[in-house]
Amino acid sequence: MILKEFSENSHKDGLIGGPNVYSRLQQDRHNRSDGGLGLLATTIQQEVLVAPISFESTEKLFEKAVSKSLSEQVLKTLWLRSYANLATIIRNHEKKHYSHNEKNEKLADCVVEIWASEDQLDYIHFSTDESREEKIHDEWVQNWIHTGMLVFANRLLNKPVSYPMMREQLFEHWPESLKDASEMVTHPEIWALQSEDALVLMALGEQILFSYLEAGEYLSSLDGEGKKGEYIRFIYRKGQLS
Repeated sequence: MILKEFSENSHKDGLIGGPNVYSRLQQDRHNRSDGGLGLLATTIQQEVLVAPISFESTEKLFEKAVSKSLSEQVLKTLWLRSYANLATIIRNHEKKHYSHNEKNEKLADCVVEIWASEDQLDYIHFSTDESREEKIHDEWVQNWIHTGMLVFANRLLNKPVSYPMMREQLFEHWPESLKDASEMVTHPEIWALQSEDALVLMALGEQILFSYLEAGEYLSSLDGEGKKGEYIRFIYRKGQLS
């Protein structure tokens, strides 16, 4: 922000920022003829979203500009463990802050397979209203769905996940005015898409990947008895990698 600063001894053009912007502006307020107080500048707040990069784009980037020697298997792990953040991918590659194994690679494969919006349709409960279905293809919506997928995938790699929590993930972010499912006008997943709220869409992304992994029998309870226990983990069996 560029503004003109005045003091008793000097004046200059400068850039100011940080948490004290408002107090700085208060000091330079002037009296108006109507008795009110005016400001010498206007503060503007703007949010910038850095979207997760697809594995396909990451692969092309490394092939053309970064490292042709990095294998696809290692790159998949690097991409997943860096949460598909381009700057983090490059930094972790340079510092070799990643380790490859087949489990990580297969989970990365699963995220890639469900990355495209059209591949997510089987895991969303849609009504006959086509306009609602179109919402899932929105770029803003997809950015946060992808983020949720990556968060859930890395959580699975780091520690067991509560199975009941995943079943209630969307409900956690409902407005306080909604007390139970009977008060929902539309299906929770449709409501999540229409909300365009970042936290809700991330939760939806986690739900989509969770449903995909559950359908593909990639999730197992910790008791080893084939029952849905309190905690689940991602499992990899030899021969699952394509």
